[in-house]
Amino acid sequence: MAEEIRILKDFIEKEVPKAPPLYVSVFLMTKAAEGKTSAAEIAEKLEILESDVLKAWRYWEERDYFAKEAAQVSQPKAIPSERPQYSPAELSCYLKREDVKRLFQSAQQKLGKTLSSGDMATLFSFYDWLGLPLEVIDLLLTYC
Repeated sequence: MAEEIRILKDFIEKEVPKAPPLYVSVFLMTKAAEGKTSAAEIAEKLEILESDVLKAWRYWEERDYFAKEAAQVSQPKAIPSERPQYSPAELSCYLKREDVKRLFQSAQQKLGKTLSSGDMATLFSFYDWLGLPLEVIDLLLTYC
């Protein structure tokens, strides 16, 4: 028999409509795991970036729905000093996200060329590795 997860009606009515849908998914997955899983495990289950899980956790922490200590346990100890490498297969997976697709399309228009997988990896690293919002990256492309 499946286990139940209890969520207050007040939370559903007040918080869910205001929260980004991805953050709601992370919240539910974290609740299902009873806080005993890492950001990497949740990211893998939801097929999203670990950085998105951490952003969602911060969002819910700020609203006092998760204990700050519990989320900090799963955060990485240090940011890697080198830019991560993204395979073409990984990039094509991220391209399924509408916001990333728009970023790459905008970059192609502004740069006047088709992006190579290396170009896409570099642009995507600004978002994933450095944590720059997509809007900022798009603005930076204006000055290239």
